[in-house]
Amino acid sequence: MATVGELIVKDAKAANLDPVAVLSVAQGEGGLTKAPGHYDPDTFGNPGWSYGPFQMRSPGRLPFPSVGKYGRGYDYAWSDKGIQAAISGIAVDSAGKTGPDAIASIVHNFEQPADEPSSIAAATARYKALQSTGRSVAPTGKGGGVWGAISAEAKALSQDRWYPGGSQGTAGKALGSLSSIGDLIGFVTSIRFVELIGGFALIIIGLESLSREFGVKTPIPNIPMAFARPA
Repeated sequence: MATVGELIVKDAKAANLDPVAVLSVAQGEGGLTKAPGHYDPDTFGNPGWSYGPFQMRSPGRLPFPSVGKYGRGYDYAWSDKGIQAAISGIAVDSAGKTGPDAIASIVHNFEQPADEPSSIAAATARYKALQSTGRSVAPTGKGGGVWGAISAEAKALSQDRWYPGGSQGTAGKALGSLSSIGDLIGFVTSIRFVELIGGFALIIIGLESLSREFGVKTPIPNIPMAFARPA
């Protein structure tokens, strides 16, 4: 069964939204781990309740009245259908936008918190942390839970190399995934690294064979001693 984070990523991509921006905003609202609804008067003091990762409010963006911590509002807002509805609402004003622009648009047009600047700043900090590391980060702010709740989604995004504005090239994918010393060590000790070294060695051997065959002196780059030909 898909997690809340996975559903958000899937629906955000389908709606042409920056999924990292959407995740960053959601973590500062209702979080990515199911939590009960809460009493949430609007800026004019009108009573209401908010539910789900995007804090859909009743009365407000929730399509029906709901009160109490659990019940119709809770079930809907945390369901596949409710998350998809929230994403569709976000896409009205924020589709096609990326990074800080997307975050500002989502917060201002959809979430509309009492303190927009603080919400935008906090979401932007989470965005940068997730985009740059692809690892779990412990955030602060409303919603509870931990950023580790989307560590699997962050890892998937890192492996997929999705970034606002398009995907990186092949070389960028390989190098961009090395976001920490731990990742570097893991890469060096991986089968992929051995394959790369082996492929490089085969290229050198091929160049040597061609030079001998046609009597052409081929410049050979410096290579590890393990692959150097005998003197």
